[in-house]
Amino acid sequence: MGQLPKDLEKKRLRLESAARRGAFESYVRHGRVPEVYERIAALVNEAKRLNAEASVESLAHRLPAGRQTTHYTWRTADDDRVRTTHAALNGRVFPWISPPAHGHPGHEPNCRCWAEPYYGDPNVPDAMLAMVRERRVNTDPGVLWASIDTLSRPDGSLAASTVLLNDGTSINSTFAAANVGHVVTLRTGETVRVHTEGGSQTFYVGADDEPLLQSKWSPAGPRVVRTRRHMAFLNDPLDPHSGHVRPTNQPEPKPVGPVVIPTAGLIGLNILASGVSALYEMFRAAPEAMGAGDADAQIITYKTWTNGIAPNGGPDDKPLVVPIFVGSLTAEQARDACPLLPQVQSWTDQAAFALAADQPDFGGPRAGIALHNLVKNNVEQAKRDSPFMYRGVYTELSIGGSGDLAPYGGAGTSRLDVVDLRPPERPTVICDFEVKTGNARLRADQLNDYMRRLAQRYAGATIYVIVIRPNITRHDDDH
Repeated sequence: MGQLPKDLEKKRLRLESAARRGAFESYVRHGRVPEVYERIAALVNEAKRLNAEASVESLAHRLPAGRQTTHYTWRTADDDRVRTTHAALNGRVFPWISPPAHGHPGHEPNCRCWAEPYYGDPNVPDAMLAMVRERRVNTDPGVLWASIDTLSRPDGSLAASTVLLNDGTSINSTFAAANVGHVVTLRTGETVRVHTEGGSQTFYVGADDEPLLQSKWSPAGPRVVRTRRHMAFLNDPLDPHSGHVRPTNQPEPKPVGPVVIPTAGLIGLNILASGVSALYEMFRAAPEAMGAGDADAQIITYKTWTNGIAPNGGPDDKPLVVPIFVGSLTAEQARDACPLLPQVQSWTDQAAFALAADQPDFGGPRAGIALHNLVKNNVEQAKRDSPFMYRGVYTELSIGGSGDLAPYGGAGTSRLDVVDLRPPERPTVICDFEVKTGNARLRADQLNDYMRRLAQRYAGATIYVIVIRPNITRHDDDH
């Protein structure tokens, strides 16, 4: 092939580097994306053919700062369907440049294993490394955070971050090996701690050493594996007396009357909801400071209180909703949880492109309203074309204070952008997609209000919340 002009050659190398980063970045988190490793190998071969820098080792060190991990921990679905060979790998640490004999997680057909990021190098203690400090300060009140301080390793993996939000909330995070910890201090002084390791996420409130609840990620989404006694209303096989998982081979205990949740427990749940909401907002606003990446899907998952158990023993008590997962998922994991995600993104992107000619910057509330209207039109058109396929999908869904479906825009209602109910008749999983543009965000109070209303109408369901932004505006938001 002929030699390109110098300026075109620089552009080609930049595009090639971006493609390599995108391919590798989609695989370095939790997901199961078997084709990505082959894509990297193909890019390496192409780079060699073009006499460009091409070692796989260099790829690992050319990922965006604060985002790369050179190693991962193998995690399995932890059930009887896991291959024996894969069960033996569970919990072991591998470098990305040297996969085990059967390939990386997800490489083999029907493999449900995933790669959990491992921050740092298992053979090199952090104490021996020269850490890199960086500070960013924001003066735009429309942006969620006021300052971000990060501490990174030479390989680019994040070691710690401290974030101060504009409302006075602070988030201190640590990333060491397979352990990720977040401490959220609300502006009122209460604290929420979230610890993630081994596919499990544990939530604490205040200085209490006993967790409020613990969930574990599985291919079917997060499931609660441990709760405090006053949270035994969750719709999982929990023993309401011990607050621990009840073995499935034991009979259901006889009812002993409604579970009474002490007032202190209710306060703890409210603090937990506020802390986790703030953490989710920060995952959305600056994922790189939270150990995540722009290509990941930021998700918060709730579990709703089930029918038949009143939180305070009274007939008029309202159901409760509790966050059980917050964090970053790969695109494939997010699709497993909410299969409609790619379609909602496509509907949103189509709407954005339709408006791009007249409103290229998508600024102001009028642009947001126009985008939402076009997204609604796209959803309604899809429902007309394929009524059975999208029978559980609703757009601009208005819910009243008691969980009743209400006319669009009615007084005292909250409006959800796109909702997917699965199954439609009696949903056990709800995916709530909220479309946002520019600096607009899903506020904690708004999020908690949505969840309370959904819990009253769909008791017992697991609710995923995913913010959707049109791809056409993402590059503009970065500048």
